[in-house]
Amino acid sequence: MPQHTRRGNDDFKFDLAAPAGWSYAPGDTIIGNLMRKTPIVTPDATIVFSFEGRSEVKITQPSRNISRNTSRNTSVYRDNWPICKSQPFTVHKGPLHLAPGSDEVLSWPFSLNIPLKPMATGPGSNIDPRRTFLPRDTSHPAHQTLPGSFAAASKSFMSDRESLDFVEYYLTAHLRYMHGGSYQTCEAIYPISIRQSMPSVHRLGVPVTVTSQRLISSQRLLPGMENAGLSFKQHAQRFFGSSKVPQFSCTFRLTVPVSIQLDDPTPLQVQLEIMPNLERSSDAIKDTAQNIAVLRLQVVLRSQTADRALSSAFGIEHSNSFDQTDRRDFPFSPPLVITTGKKSEPLHLGNQLQLILTSHGLQCGSQRTRQTPGPHPSFIYPDIITHNIRHTHTMDWRIDVKIAGETETERFSTRVHIIGPA
Repeated sequence: MPQHTRRGNDDFKFDLAAPAGWSYAPGDTIIGNLMRKTPIVTPDATIVFSFEGRSEVKITQPSRNISRNTSRNTSVYRDNWPICKSQPFTVHKGPLHLAPGSDEVLSWPFSLNIPLKPMATGPGSNIDPRRTFLPRDTSHPAHQTLPGSFAAASKSFMSDRESLDFVEYYLTAHLRYMHGGSYQTCEAIYPISIRQSMPSVHRLGVPVTVTSQRLISSQRLLPGMENAGLSFKQHAQRFFGSSKVPQFSCTFRLTVPVSIQLDDPTPLQVQLEIMPNLERSSDAIKDTAQNIAVLRLQVVLRSQTADRALSSAFGIEHSNSFDQTDRRDFPFSPPLVITTGKKSEPLHLGNQLQLILTSHGLQCGSQRTRQTPGPHPSFIYPDIITHNIRHTHTMDWRIDVKIAGETETERFSTRVHIIGPA
């Protein structure tokens, strides 16, 4: 079943006391009215409404039994998991009368509290723990917090496999009334956007530091040789690894966040240090401070979605996974400089760039950063885990530096937990 879209007209519709595009948090109260403007005269009418949430997966993949006369033969596997479902609420039962030409509107007010957490998914439920993304520990936040609205889709041109995953919430209402000796029914649907809640016990955590060792060989490491041209002999010595060529050993230390809250105006904690390893460096340059130019920082936020669905016929599990990337380049002009030595200080790249993560991607100050080509999400969702969908994130970091006239590139990859806006 596809995602629900808004449905309603003068015959029957929802009118919520919230601006267009409003999103609710778990525990909020939805307030509104059910309305009818079309004339009606009936001795018997019933109006009921309810609130539902579900996690839906649709996996399309090539069928194994492909006929020679068939250009495309696919199998579709679906999994629909209820997240929450209210009991039907009756807001009217009895006769209705709205005369033709009347300026009046029939209206039935209602209010409904959004639940704080999903329906029970613990040992008493029918979930096979081997076929669910939900942790077995029922105290895990995935069992205790309502997942936010979510949508992701992917198509692999190599395998012809497609995925469509979403988490949705919606109000439905039915007006059933007697007309001309039979009952007629009008339906109204109103999708509800739910923000991912942040558990009160959650903390953003201590940033993590990742390291990488680098060994640079060049005559330009020597004092006074920083910008010197090298002779053919010097190039040959460097190429063949001659012991006459000075070597500089250093450690790249990149400190990055382990958790990021969307739309937080505080710059991301991204800090770069380059520490010399004197024990592994040549004696001729141990007392020489090296100037290292930071040319560019590239950040890739990789959104990773995994899904699963069971074959209704044989109970066979089908799964898929796909990535979407938000790739941003930050060239530094002029380059930032790190000078090794006793007075060396780290570069606070996050503060330097005023780098933040919004629901629409990485931003540098008030401007959205330049995005490199490639598949990317139009919206950044927080991490979520449901029975059939798992959405997580990693960040890839690339740093281009220039040491002794040579351009070097360091790459790091870290897991990051994306939290919903406050």
